[in-house]
Amino acid sequence: MDTQTTNLYLSPLDALGLRLYLRKGDDEISAFNQACEFCRKHGYSNWRLDTHGIYLLRYPEATNETGKLIFGILETPSLPEALHQVIDLLRFYNRYGLEVYPNAKKRGETYQEYVLRKLARDCQEIVGSSAEFSTGYGQSHVWVANRLTSRRILLMHF
Repeated sequence: MDTQTTNLYLSPLDALGLRLYLRKGDDEISAFNQACEFCRKHGYSNWRLDTHGIYLLRYPEATNETGKLIFGILETPSLPEALHQVIDLLRFYNRYGLEVYPNAKKRGETYQEYVLRKLARDCQEIVGSSAEFSTGYGQSHVWVANRLTSRRILLMHF
């Protein structure tokens, strides 16, 4: 089984032709079904040349509702080692996001807005001084790109 240094494994169940990166010990069938639902909702499939994998890091003690989980879309064949900390952020927000949200949100801020705002800030701290990467966010996603080519590496959204 192919692994990455992020301690995630590639699911052998990927019928869409996309690699599915899961937390070790997660239920592959359930995660696969949820990833397929996410792909259908957002139009990701094997025809989309820019999609090389999906990070779905779920935790049994946290919610696993699709609208409450932040997904990572890998848009390059592999994730540069310098960005593995960004994957740790996905783990953190999927595990503890709903727990910290009530006390950390801004007035009137939805859960998704809160996570995207915090994730964007955290990504900026990770890549901010890097000559190799840049990051930013829109209304519904956060991205990390190669600074020189502007090619997106990782896109994160619900």
